[in-house]
Amino acid sequence: MHLTIPKRRYIESLKPLSNQPLSLKVLMSPFLLDLPKHEQLDECFLIGHLLDYLDGSFEEGVCLDPMDIASQAFELGCDFAEDFLDHGPALIMSKLSAKNSKDNF
Repeated sequence: MHLTIPKRRYIESLKPLSNQPLSLKVLMSPFLLDLPKHEQLDECFLIGHLLDYLDGSFEEGVCLDPMDIASQAFELGCDFAEDFLDHGPALIMSKLSAKNSKDNF
C-alpha cells in the first residue's frame, strides 16, 4: 500500500480509464488500497472528470493521499465518497497494522 503518490503519477496511472464511470475502488487502486467488493459507481461523472479536477486543484510536484482523492470526488458531487471520508482513515490504519504485523513475522 502507498500512503502518497505524486500527482502526475496518479493522473497518468488512471488516464487510460478516463472514460469509465467514477468508482472509488478504481480511484484507490494506484494506492494499492483494496476496497470491499461492493462498489458504487457514479454514472454522472467519469474518472477523467476527477483527473481534470485534480490537475487543476493541486500544484505540480505535490503528493496525493487517498483522503485527497476522496475529498475531491466528494467536492465534485460524488456522494459515495463521503463514506470513505468517514471510514477511510480506519481502513487505512487497519491495512497498515496488518502489514506491520505481517512484516514482523
